Amino acid sequence: MNDTEGQSQSGGLAIAATRGAPAGSDAPQRWQLVLAFGLVYVVWGSTYLAIRFALETLPPFLMSGSRFLVAGGLLYAWARLYGGAEPPTRAQWRATAITGVFLFLLGNGAVVWAELETPSGVVALIVGVVPFCMVLLDWLRPGGVRPGAQVVTGAVSANAPASTPARSPLLPQGRRGGGGGRL
Repeated sequence: MNDTEGQSQSGGLAIAATRGAPAGSDAPQRWQLVLAFGLVYVVWGSTYLAIRFALETLPPFLMSGSRFLVAGGLLYAWARLYGGAEPPTRAQWRATAITGVFLFLLGNGAVVWAELETPSGVVALIVGVVPFCMVLLDWLRPGGVRPGAQVVTGAVSANAPASTPARSPLLPQGRRGGGGGRL
């Protein structure tokens, strides 16, 4: 058994992929992982700037709701056509509606509404701090787990790209102001 096979069997698929998987393996190649992470950073980071531009012509909740309705409709159609997914049950629709209200209306809706007055880079930075908050809350809760070096490194590295646009003088400021927006 070679080094890569041992790591795959022990759950180290990502590590094995970065060292070069054997020919014919299902493990992603290093360039595929780098490309995937790069796309996530670009798409995730540009979302806040795209929201900022969309708010120039659309009300915040209409823009956000339309965005998710179109994306959800496309994903549902894809799953039904190509994934062989069964039609959702009434209970699944109910659970999805509840999740949608909390996640998209209160979570993302608040982010979109905040971009009316707050620069998009600052909004991206605030949302980028969420990993820190989750780690901190998990640590502080009763019976919580103290974060190790890998968790801290991951939270810091996940936030680094988000903090770059907030410091950039090239990005447009809040919708109704020239300088730092209000929260």
